[in-house]
Amino acid sequence: MSVKTVAAIVAVLPIFLLAPASHAAPPTVQPTVSPTAARPMPKVKVLTALTMKNVGTVPGEKRTYEAVLTTKTGANPLAGKKVTFRIEGKNGTTVPNNAIVMGDDTTDTAGKAKVEFSLPELAQGNYALKASYAGDDDTVGSNVESILLVVKAITKIELSNLIWGTYKNEPGAPYGTIGIKLVRQSDNQTLAKALRITVNGNSWTLNASGAGSGYHQVVLQPMNAASWNVKVQFEGDDYAIATGAERTYTKPN
Repeated sequence: MSVKTVAAIVAVLPIFLLAPASHAAPPTVQPTVSPTAARPMPKVKVLTALTMKNVGTVPGEKRTYEAVLTTKTGANPLAGKKVTFRIEGKNGTTVPNNAIVMGDDTTDTAGKAKVEFSLPELAQGNYALKASYAGDDDTVGSNVESILLVVKAITKIELSNLIWGTYKNEPGAPYGTIGIKLVRQSDNQTLAKALRITVNGNSWTLNASGAGSGYHQVVLQPMNAASWNVKVQFEGDDYAIATGAERTYTKPN
C-alpha cells in the first residue's frame, strides 16, 4: 500500500476514534483514617459495707449507738465518711413521721461512726435501727439494719412531805396537801399519766395534768382527820411499768 493510500484512510476515520477520551475515571483516592481517640476508662469505685449490732433500751435512756464502715472486700476501715442513723417501725411498731432521725457522724480511723441519742417515749416492741452511707467519688454507698428492742421504762411514784397551811397563807383553817408525781427512772423525767389515789379508803383518779408536767397537788380529805393513809397506783401502759407508793401523814399539833 502506498503512502498516499494510508494518508487517505486516516483522513476519513471518525474524529472520535482519534481524540483522547475526555471522561476517564479519576484516580482512586484512599480516605484518610485518623487514629482512634483514646477514651478514658470509667473509674471503679470501692464497694463498702456497714455493720451494726442489735441494741436494747428503754424510753428516756441516753446511750451511744455505733456503726462500722469498711470496704466490702478485705474489710479495711474507711475513715472520714459521714454515716447517718435513724429509727423506723418494724413488724407493727410505729414511730412519729415514719422515721426518727438520730443524727450523723464522720467515721474515725477505725471506720466507726457514733451518735449519742436519748430515746423518746416509744411503745414496747422491736424497731428497725438503721445506718446509711451515701457514697462519694471513690466509694459506693451502703446501708445496714439491726434490731432496736424497746422495753417498758421503770417508774416510781414520789410523794412529797405534808404541806400544812392555807393557799398563799390566806385567812382560814389550815389544811394538808401533798404533791404527787410519776417519775421515769431512766432520765428522771416526770410523766403525765393517770394515777389512782386512795386516801383513808376513799379512791379517785388523778388525770394527766398536761403534757410534760405530770405533777398532782392533792388536798387530803377529810380535812378534820388526825392522819391520812395515802396509796397511789400507776397501772402501767405500753411505755412504762406499773408501780405504786404508800405513805401515812399525821396532822401537826
